[in-house]
This record gives sequence, C-alpha cells and structure tokens, in this order.
Amino acid sequence: MTMRTTTFASLLVLLISGLTSVATANGQDNEQQPLLPDLAPREVEIRGELEVRFPLLERQPLVGFNPPPQIPVLPTGRRPVVEDYKQDRADLPQSAIDRPDAPVSLAGAETAMNGEIEAGAGSFFDRLVRARISASPADNLTLRTHVDYFGSDGTTVIPGADVKNPFDSIEGDIALDYETERVRTGVEVGGFADYYSLYGDASTFPAPVADFPDGADRMGRGIGAKLWLKSARAQATEYSVETMWSASEFETELTDIEGPSERRVEVAASVAVPVGAAALTADVRGGTAGDDASFAGTAEQFVSGAIGGKLTNLPGVSASAAIRVLGTRYDSRFSTDGSQRKLLYLSGDVDIAWSVVPSVQVFAANKAWVDENDLGNVFRLSPFAESEPQLGPTLNVIDATAGVRFALGSVSIAPFGGYRWSPNQLYFSAGAAGSTTPATRPIARHDRVATLRAGATVGVGITGSLTAALSGEYRDAQLTELDTAVPYFPTLLTEGTLTYRFLSDRALVRLRARYEDGRTIDESGTTDLDPITALDVLASYDVTPNIGFTLRGLNLTDSALEHWNLYRRTGRQFVGGIRIRW
Repeated sequence: MTMRTTTFASLLVLLISGLTSVATANGQDNEQQPLLPDLAPREVEIRGELEVRFPLLERQPLVGFNPPPQIPVLPTGRRPVVEDYKQDRADLPQSAIDRPDAPVSLAGAETAMNGEIEAGAGSFFDRLVRARISASPADNLTLRTHVDYFGSDGTTVIPGADVKNPFDSIEGDIALDYETERVRTGVEVGGFADYYSLYGDASTFPAPVADFPDGADRMGRGIGAKLWLKSARAQATEYSVETMWSASEFETELTDIEGPSERRVEVAASVAVPVGAAALTADVRGGTAGDDASFAGTAEQFVSGAIGGKLTNLPGVSASAAIRVLGTRYDSRFSTDGSQRKLLYLSGDVDIAWSVVPSVQVFAANKAWVDENDLGNVFRLSPFAESEPQLGPTLNVIDATAGVRFALGSVSIAPFGGYRWSPNQLYFSAGAAGSTTPATRPIARHDRVATLRAGATVGVGITGSLTAALSGEYRDAQLTELDTAVPYFPTLLTEGTLTYRFLSDRALVRLRARYEDGRTIDESGTTDLDPITALDVLASYDVTPNIGFTLRGLNLTDSALEHWNLYRRTGRQFVGGIRIRW
C-alpha cells in the first residue's frame, strides 16, 4: 500500500515538474517576441490624381523609315545661272602623267553599238527611211553612219490637169573617227541622189497637159569625201585641218537643156594658242570649183582668212575679235565689169557675251563668212531649169546681230536685231532679159543686197511635260543697185512649236506651225505669191525602250504651199512608221 502510494506520488511530482518547465519556457518566449498590433488595412481610399507610369516598359515608336514628303522653299529672287560653263583650272597645262592602259578583257573585246532606224509609208505612196548607227570596235575608234530617204508618187497639183509632183531624195554618209590623248582624226564619205518633176515648167499657166514637155524630170547625184585632223580635247593649243573633195551633176529631161556638172576642192585650217588669260587665233579657208572641162580652177575660187584673239578666263564675259579678209573670183555673164567678177573685202569678226546678272545676258556679234553655193545645194533648193546657171560664192562682209537674253523662271526671252550686207548675194528671179529660159523658170543671179533684221525667240516651260517655243523675224532685204525687194525672199517668218510628253515620257506629241508672208517673183515686184501657212504634227509612242511607233501629219491645213511660182506643194498627207532603237 505504502509502496503503491509512493509510486503514484512520484509520478505526480514528475508531471507537475514538466508542466512547470513548459510554462517557464513559454514565458521566456513571450518576453523575447512582444505581441505587435494588427495593422493590415481593411479598406483603401485613393484621394490623389498621380498617374503611375513605367516608361522603360512602354514600346517606343519607330521613326525615320517613312518621313513625310517635304516641298523645298526656294528664295523669291532665285534665277538660273546663264553664265558660260567653265571648269576650274581648265586653262592649266596638261598633266605629264600618262593614262594607264585599259585592262584586257579575258573574254575578248566587244563592239559597243547603238542606233536608231525608222521606216514608214504614207498617203500618196510616201516612203520614209531614217537611220542613225554608231559603233565602237575599239576604245579609240568610232564608226558612224546616217541615211535619210523620203519619196512620194505625188498628187495632182494643177487643177484640171493630170499633172503630179513625184519625187525621191536620199542622202547619207559613213565616217570613221580615231582619237588618242594627243590627236583626233577622221575620214568621211557621203553622197546624195535626187529625182523630182519640173511640173511647173511651162510657158503659160494654167496650160493644157500637152504644153508640159514629156519627161520634164530632173535627176541629180553627187559624192564627196572629207579628211580632218584636230587637237586632243584636253590640249591647251587647239588646231584643226580639213580637206574636202566633191563632185555632182544633174540631168534634165528637156530637149534644150544639158545637165551641168561640178568638181570642187576645199581646204580649211584654224589654230588657237593660249597666252596668259587670252589666246591668239587664226583661221583660213579656201576652195576652187569648175565643171569637167575646166576644173583647173578657172570657173570659181574663194578665200577667207582671219587673225585675232579671244579672252579665256574672264568671269561672266566671253569675247573674241579678229580681222578678216574675204575674196572671190568667178565667171558672171551678168557682171557689169566683164565676163569674170573679182571681189576683195576687209572686215572684222566680233563676238561678245556679258552676263550682267545670272538672269540677263547681253550679246553682240559680227561674223564675216563665205557661202560657196555649190551646184548640188543650189539645184536641190530651187527648180530653176536654165542650161548654164549663174553660180558663185556669196560674200557676207557684214553679218551683225545684237540682243539680250532674259531667263525669268521657266520663261526665256531673247529679242535681237541685225544688219547684213553682201556685195554679191545669190538670189532667184523669174526669167528675164539675158536669160535663156522662159519667163516662168526661176534663174540664179548675184547682186548687192542689204538686209535689216529684227525678231525674238521665246521659250516657255508650261509644266514639267508641256513646253512651247515661238520665234519670229522681220527681214527687209533690198537690191541696192535696183532699189527693190529681193525676189523669193519672204519679209516675215514665224514659227511655233508645242511639245507634250506623257505616259512617263513614252508618248510625245509635237505641233509645229509656220507662216511666211507673200513674196515677189522678179525684180519688178509686179507679181506676188500668196502667203504660206502650214501646220505639221509629230506623234510617237514607245511600246518598249527599243520599239516605238511614229505618225507624221504634214500640211494639215491643206495649203498650196507655193514657195516657187507654179510649183505647188503636196496637200495634206500622213506618214506612219515604226522606230527601232538599240
């Protein structure tokens, strides 16, 4: 009993002791970690307007890939520069450093070639062929050629008579140019062939068809060659030498007319030697011509030579001056001082251009020159039918012009005035005393002619694709010995063009209008020809960069176009064709 009581007492003491230890431990912990108040909010009220942003987390905009278009603002007083173009240091001597040789291609040299060919047909079986071809078989070698052909079966030009005006005309040349660092040279060979009807060649007009000679046709042909030598483009001293030979003949199918022929030789040379800011210049040109029987030079000779100088490095100013000698000797059955006419004159060449401001340029010039009036050009110009035409050089002793050029934005205006005097100008007149031809046939003569000139040219850029140009000139040409107007020489000439490009410059339309006032046909001035008014149009469209189509409308106003008495031109006609470029 005692033992059980002792055991129970011992267990009770141990249990009390454990509880006491636990309580003591909890008390110590409560002293080390004090109890904190509960501060967790139950409601939130925002009273401010602050916007919380995080810029680094926002997507930045992409800029600079497609900026908006901007229109440049130009100053009001801006004008295009019209001063003479000249590179800096252009007058310095050529560098002694030689140009390196071109690399040799492993595939072999290829010939660079480009050109344009156009062929067409029209209303009265018109035929048209144009060709321009250029090739470079080597670096310093260029081969080029051109051919122009235009022909037609013609149309009825005399009312009430079955008389037409057929014609065929072809001309062309082929040239070979060679260029090195020190010299340029070349050779050129060309020729022409013409056929046209003398449908106006009759003693009376209008006339029955029987009065027109059978086979009243004219055929001409010619050939020529030229050899030239020039200084290289970069050389300080400039020089050139060229010689030319030509031969031409014409046949007229009339019983009383024999075809004339001509052989001609010409030589020309020029040099310009720099001296400081200037250059000394000299040039000479001369020739001789005659028919097959007298080609020794007895039929015609002429010469023109000058010595002077020019300024080469004066800002805004270009100026040159020279003393020139002109002379000629030729056969003249109309001469008042014998069967041969001899002329020798001293004149001066002047050419001055001054850019007052970038938009205004003042110019003045006088150029004395010789027009050789070779047989081929004269017969192709006028249908006169005399057997021994009066041919000789024209000496233009004075040919002065002065004016002002204005550039006002997209508008350019250039009024001018001038005076020309020739002691033996070539002109055409109806047959008269001393002529072997009927009165209806024009003949060629020479006489003293003084001409006053005044006019202007205007160019306007209406839009980027539409441009216009207009020119007009008044000419008062008088035969000073007879005090009368020069026959076949219109007093007023005007011409205007309007060009429109569209469809990204693949299409073009160009209108051309011209007017010539009435002309007298002889020195008496009793017969006047009607004024000439003509309107032409050219349209083209490029299907590809290499292939295109063209359409020409000629004389759309269907005017008579009687430039020479009794020789009315073809009326309205259309010519369409195809054009190939490469």
